[in-house]
Amino acid sequence: MTYISKFIHSFKLRITNIVEENESSNLQTVIEQFWKDVNDNIYPIIEELDKTEYSVNLSEYNLVTFLYRSNEILENVFILAEFNYIDARDYVFKKIENTDVYYKTFALPKNAQATYRIMINDPLDGIFAEAKYANRMSKFGDHPDKLNRNIQRIKDGFVPGKDLLIAWLKPPKAVNQFILEDHGPQILEGKLSEHSHSSSILNYTRKITVYTPKNYDPLQKYPFLLMFDGSSSIKYIQVHKIVDEMIEDGKILPIIVIFVDPGIKNDQTMRYQEYSCNPDFAKSINEEFLPWIQENYSITDNPQNATIAGSSYGGLAAFYFSFIYPDKIKNVISLSGSFHVGKNDDSAYPYEWLPQQVAFSEKRKINAYLEVGKLEGEYHWDTPDFPNQIVSHRHFTTILKMKGYNFTYNEHNGDHSPVAWINPFRRGLLHFLSNK
Repeated sequence: MTYISKFIHSFKLRITNIVEENESSNLQTVIEQFWKDVNDNIYPIIEELDKTEYSVNLSEYNLVTFLYRSNEILENVFILAEFNYIDARDYVFKKIENTDVYYKTFALPKNAQATYRIMINDPLDGIFAEAKYANRMSKFGDHPDKLNRNIQRIKDGFVPGKDLLIAWLKPPKAVNQFILEDHGPQILEGKLSEHSHSSSILNYTRKITVYTPKNYDPLQKYPFLLMFDGSSSIKYIQVHKIVDEMIEDGKILPIIVIFVDPGIKNDQTMRYQEYSCNPDFAKSINEEFLPWIQENYSITDNPQNATIAGSSYGGLAAFYFSFIYPDKIKNVISLSGSFHVGKNDDSAYPYEWLPQQVAFSEKRKINAYLEVGKLEGEYHWDTPDFPNQIVSHRHFTTILKMKGYNFTYNEHNGDHSPVAWINPFRRGLLHFLSNK
């Protein structure tokens, strides 16, 4: 479906009139005024959507227009984003003739939060193949969108020594979140301590970072949060600062946070091997890692006060651990958990392995908080029956409801990125650790 921006439509009409009336002397003045108007207003351009023009229900959507400026002859201008479109051609900009204006308009949920990157001369191959998507987002281009003032700088990014710049779309009246605005030294009320932990079950080591709250007392037993993708959660979501702020504001109880990195074997990350419902990994956490934490930090042994969390594959791994060991950790926070993942490619339905296990197993006494973004419906990596994030979450929550699990589920207006996980993570913390 083609969406028409009134802002762009008005400009195109002015350009057409100038050309048809042979007033070329005014052309550059109108173009410069267009770019001045863009600079003086909120960008990306957000407009109310005229619902009468479209046959589908778009009452909860706005039109959002992205721009690129160039007089060069370009093969294409392309936006790398997760906007629920499958065909790469749906992300290609159009050029307004006789101008230096390229544009692309989408219908997106109101107050959507998402990251994106504008690219030029992209081969447009395998856009939604997982590795190629990540490579594009992290390596192509120095600046994601020079018109956007909402830029997150991540020191060292995916490559040591090279900062990663990310452009993000946010609600026009949203309060700037300090998590995304911070470029200075880390100022914490609590303390971060780094460790290395070796596993005899897995035969490799991993990095561990532990957050202890202000006035930490070793004689007091604290609730704890075990967070997968530890260093990434610190770098991209800045979970330690969210926790620190919420404790200081009295919103949540003082807790200890254990940031668990994926293991490293032969200089290679074991993330996907560990997080894909791996019983050996879960056994190592249960028999080796949790006892080590209990020896070195004053955490509770009450599973009702223990929470495990993760995003994407980390969310899948978090739910799996609690499902296997509900007597150790009963509370799960999953942010866009990868519940679509399968384990047996030879089965009639080689996806959603964990939801199937939950469906055909005895109910566990665990509590779950799950969120997924409404913009996470674009994944189409394998075959037409591949369940995207939204579909797999709806499948899974239907199963949880049928089995009688205690869970909370929400679909927020975001994509599959750290920017979109910040507020859901806050809500998950409040759900389990509210200081009421």
